[in-house]
Amino acid sequence: MDSMLLLLNWKVVAKVNYLILNFLSTKLFIVIKRTKMKPKKKLRKKESAQPKYLLFYFLAAFTVLFIPVFHITHALDAALMPRTMAMSAFILVMGFILFGKKYSQAYDYSVLRQKIFPVLIAYLAVVIVSTAFAVNYKESFFDIVRTFIFVSFIAIAALVFLHTENWQDKLPKFVIIAAGIALVIGAVQYYRHVITGTSDLLPDGRSVLYLVSGLMFHKNEYSTALMLMLPFTGYGIYRLRSAWRLASILITLLILIMIVLVQTRAVWVGLAVSFFSVAVIYIFYARKLGLPLVYRNLLMGATIAGIVLIGVIFSIEKPKDQASLLGRIRSITDSRSQHNIHRINIWNSTLNLIKDHPLTGVGAGNWRLNAAYYFDGRFDQVPQLNWARPHNDFLWVFSEKGIFGFVLYLAIFGFALYYMLRIIRRSPKTEDKVLALLFFAGIIAYLGVSFFSFPYERINHQVYLGLMIGGSLAMLQPYSPAKPFQPNRSALLIPVIAFSVFGTVFGYNTTIQERYLNKALSAMKSENWRVFLNNAQQAGNPFKSLDPLSNPPEYYEGMALAKLNRHHEAIVAYEIARKQFPNNMWIINWLGQSYYHVGRFDEAIECLEQVIKIIPSHKEAFINLSATYYQKGELKQSWEALHKIQDYENDPAVVRNMKVLEDMMEENQNNTR
Repeated sequence: MDSMLLLLNWKVVAKVNYLILNFLSTKLFIVIKRTKMKPKKKLRKKESAQPKYLLFYFLAAFTVLFIPVFHITHALDAALMPRTMAMSAFILVMGFILFGKKYSQAYDYSVLRQKIFPVLIAYLAVVIVSTAFAVNYKESFFDIVRTFIFVSFIAIAALVFLHTENWQDKLPKFVIIAAGIALVIGAVQYYRHVITGTSDLLPDGRSVLYLVSGLMFHKNEYSTALMLMLPFTGYGIYRLRSAWRLASILITLLILIMIVLVQTRAVWVGLAVSFFSVAVIYIFYARKLGLPLVYRNLLMGATIAGIVLIGVIFSIEKPKDQASLLGRIRSITDSRSQHNIHRINIWNSTLNLIKDHPLTGVGAGNWRLNAAYYFDGRFDQVPQLNWARPHNDFLWVFSEKGIFGFVLYLAIFGFALYYMLRIIRRSPKTEDKVLALLFFAGIIAYLGVSFFSFPYERINHQVYLGLMIGGSLAMLQPYSPAKPFQPNRSALLIPVIAFSVFGTVFGYNTTIQERYLNKALSAMKSENWRVFLNNAQQAGNPFKSLDPLSNPPEYYEGMALAKLNRHHEAIVAYEIARKQFPNNMWIINWLGQSYYHVGRFDEAIECLEQVIKIIPSHKEAFINLSATYYQKGELKQSWEALHKIQDYENDPAVVRNMKVLEDMMEENQNNTR
């Protein structure tokens, strides 16, 4: 079935790519034919106009159709690094076109004078500077590349849209096609894993719904990606005609149905906040929007119905099954719900981290290297420690980039929303006002999701965010008079080339790293320790230390060596891994075990005590600590380690060992008399 699903996915991708290439080649043929037929005096005008026209189709096809389906299944995260690599390469190509000598004279760059761009560049600068405060500077590289992609893509989108006639009517068609592909893939996954699946849970205890990922890492990212398509499909309902309008209606309804089925609460909250925000904006700007009465009535009716529905849901008796649809909705406001308690704990830990580093932060990409120092016993099980992000983008940015990065990050959205409101107030075109209102809704929805999840990380989400902000700048520019602006090409092209090349190389190397680690983990499951070791040793990457599971390759290398009873070599590998992630509990725990096997008991005790500090209820750590003290002949400390285990009275083996230690201590005491 895996191979069948993969084949289906790639057949869809191949078909889409064929249609795109066929469409672009047809357009290019028409351009060439018209150029030959036109008199020579009009040739120069056509040469300058047509490349801009085709550039829009290249941008839309690549970012909207290709990026969401491009993935490499052999990587641990099949989407993140491959798409980072692809977007970096895309920006490199676009940089040469937009800022190169051949076409630069044909473009008006005055849109780059908008005040949001100094804010974007300042935020990128803060991300780069924050690396100086990082425990592991390599983990900052992805954040730098991702931020560069976001900043440069907004500029590229704004320039391309500004020079493309009726781009507002063209772009939704690409999104409708992309949404259809994503829905087909998600529907196949839902049918396979949820409807016909044999189990409701995955081996790690999560719901099988997490397998409905739509070629992303898991369901939450898939659901967020669908949500960000709604402003474009909604505009298609308003603006497009005939078959495209019917397709817009159908796709919009299917997106909403899939969002309900996938049960991502953050997206539900984002959509609810977005909807009511739009209703408020509509009340204030009803005359300026100039929409027909039917749209007003529909919006007001939906608003009233939504308020009534929310009131009914939260007034009825709380369902016993929290996994049900109603239970998931009710759990949103329940701070004691199992769905919320751990997220609240990690937020509190992050707030404590921010208090210690308010100005500088801990460095881009370094939250997960510092978070464990602030757990303070909030988590009582080992699986609860698997936090790579704080599940709140605002806290994430503040904790890593400090107050300056946080303020600049908020300012980006502040400017974007302000520009959209200006379009609603100033544009004479009703269609532009409607699109600006829908973009406003999309940004609000994104911010709502950001409060509970991490769309900041994902390239797909940043692309749609860039399309909305760049599109708003293009619509606003005609009503924001500015002097013609021809920037220094070298000043723009050199950094674009430098960052793009680095991002491409970074994405490629990290994808290769994840491929080797994926092979290593497969070998580990089959207990083939030599293959495990060989692949772990080949997973070195000069640009990144940690994999998506927050482990360095040296950690896996150490595990393999330990399994082969080569503990002295394992210690060397573990110590390298520990330098890259100083408070990784798993690294410390395994290092302690290898210290134990070679008789370095004091160092083993130091490791185990650090593990216990991170998670005070870790039973195995106390048992190992007791065994280590026993090997040193320190019976009292061995007994005390067992005595600190929570509810030790309910474990017969622990009680028995404590009794043995008590007898031995009594015998030693009698012998010394």
